[in-house]
Amino acid sequence: MEYKGKKIRIGDTVTFATGLNDRGENNYMRRYLMLLRKKENKSPAFQFYARDFLADINVQLMNMEQRGMYITLLSYAWLEVGIPNDMRKLNLLCNNPDNFDELIGDVLSCFEEIDGRLYNGRMESVRTEQIERKEKASEAGKVGAKKRWQSHSDPIATALRP
Repeated sequence: MEYKGKKIRIGDTVTFATGLNDRGENNYMRRYLMLLRKKENKSPAFQFYARDFLADINVQLMNMEQRGMYITLLSYAWLEVGIPNDMRKLNLLCNNPDNFDELIGDVLSCFEEIDGRLYNGRMESVRTEQIERKEKASEAGKVGAKKRWQSHSDPIATALRP
């Protein structure tokens, strides 16, 4: 992609003439390019358990704006394997709500800090289950392929003669 005669790559931060916030930051384009970065071997989706979400006491105590922030941060946490433990960055990820400082406390009660990043315990258990399932399926596929392609095994099908 080119912008103003310069080559830009996916993942680069670019400021366009439109869409700037009052601090001159282009949050939408920054987030768009960040999401487009290639993520090797990362699942693009996670299981969302509606019953668990709605039954969680932390979620029940959130207003709708906080729930929106929470789901947004969960989505970033899935894609980025955790979110930064930096209020300025979290504010940007949540689209700069005016009352961010009032809202974020209840949302962050659903995350825990490990080595400078914030993680959601439930999400990380889903991630682990997904990785284990993927590894198990991969191993089963390798065993099946090996069995099929060994020279001493019986062929799966016999060629038809014309």
